[in-house]
Amino acid sequence: MISLIPSKQFSITTNHSIDVAISLISHIAFTKPLSIFQRFIWFDQFGKLYEGYVSPEGFRISGRFTARGGPFLTILDGKFIPTPDGVQVNIHSTIRPLAIAFLVFCLIGIVIIVSTLTYNWITTGNFFNERLCVALGLVALLYGMVYGLAYAFQKIAVHTMIWLFTKKGIS
Repeated sequence: MISLIPSKQFSITTNHSIDVAISLISHIAFTKPLSIFQRFIWFDQFGKLYEGYVSPEGFRISGRFTARGGPFLTILDGKFIPTPDGVQVNIHSTIRPLAIAFLVFCLIGIVIIVSTLTYNWITTGNFFNERLCVALGLVALLYGMVYGLAYAFQKIAVHTMIWLFTKKGIS
């Protein structure tokens, strides 16, 4: 089922210890605060696409706010749960608050425009209003574009986490 705002919860069970899981996340994410200059570099010497914090209890990382995606990048909240065979990683992924606010703004705009069109139809008998239909199309297009970008970046982050914890030959 497709939600109005992209969000996903999933679990990954791995046979690694919590220390190995922390080091795996540290390989793809900066775990120390970045300066403004470091934050906006397109390519850096380490090639890390995420930033945030990692601890034995869990992690909170997000895509780096660069020219590669900005407000559409995913935030990953994870919790490490020790199991007899290794560790289970429970992850909740969502998008940045700016993108959520924009999607909510677009949804409110769609509701207002559709209700205005319906009101005009009930009162005048004429459903078609050129300006409102163009506005509805533009707002729906903006919503679709932002949702599509956010959904794509979320899919990339989810598959990165799955690949990270399930790849073979980790030393």
